[in-house]
Amino acid sequence: MRTESNRQRTTAAQCCIPVSWSTEQVEEIVVHARLGLYNRGMPCGPRVLHEHLEEALDVRPPPSERTIGRMLARNGLTHGRTGWYPGESRESGASEAAATVESTERR
Repeated sequence: MRTESNRQRTTAAQCCIPVSWSTEQVEEIVVHARLGLYNRGMPCGPRVLHEHLEEALDVRPPPSERTIGRMLARNGLTHGRTGWYPGESRESGASEAAATVESTERR
């Protein structure tokens, strides 16, 4: 019985150790998490990713929803997209996405 309580204490202590992630590593985690959720047909917006990073992947503290949104936009993962397509430049894809958002907001 004593070993079980020691094991529980060790597990609790390990959960409290902060893990230091670089910005690039966090962005890579966000991209992979988003694609994983998308491929399973689950919601994969910034709010869901924020919760998923914190709860399932134990990234603490997770980036803000706004930062996650910027990461997704940088990687072409907005509006149901799965990345940049052949022959498409990042600038044209970003301007098309902005134009789509503007046109839907006017309606």
